Amino acid sequence: MRQLVLASLVLLLLSIRGIAQTKAELSNLKLINANYQSCLDEGENRVACSRLYYIDVDSVMRGVYEHLKMGLKPVQQAYLVKEQQEWLQFRDRRFRLIDKHNNLEGRDREMVSYHDKANFVIERAMILIGRI
Repeated sequence: MRQLVLASLVLLLLSIRGIAQTKAELSNLKLINANYQSCLDEGENRVACSRLYYIDVDSVMRGVYEHLKMGLKPVQQAYLVKEQQEWLQFRDRRFRLIDKHNNLEGRDREMVSYHDKANFVIERAMILIGRI
């Protein structure tokens, strides 16, 4: 009985930790988006704003992936690693399409490419966050 209670408490703590992590990552994404919008509103060097937005979003996604992976059993980790590797290959193809179909020129082209790539990475981050 004591082991059952202890196991239940561990599961409860892990669930609470997962919920807290999910809220923290969602909060991070909201903050990143707010900072991005603020930077764009300033009107100076929007390419740098979009590039930083992409870097920040990618960092959150990688952090969520690592956090999720740590909480899994080895077999589940192997599946997640394989899934992530496949997603990265898909991401690379998608990024090439984003660059190819961007009809803008110069700095606007770069800004929109970073923006679209960041939004694509956010989709993956949200999927991973949903699994925590």
